[in-house]
Amino acid sequence: MGKPNFSDEFKRDAVVQITERVHSLRVEAPGRAGDLLPAVALS
Repeated sequence: MGKPNFSDEFKRDAVVQITERVHSLRVEAPGRAGDLLPAVALS
């Protein structure tokens, strides 16, 4: 199987969605966000 080729627009949209979800988790469960997501996603 070949390496997937995602467009720059797709990648930007993915980053925006992940960032919004992390922010949402931090607002809803500020003390638990670190438990729910890998450290890389929180940086």
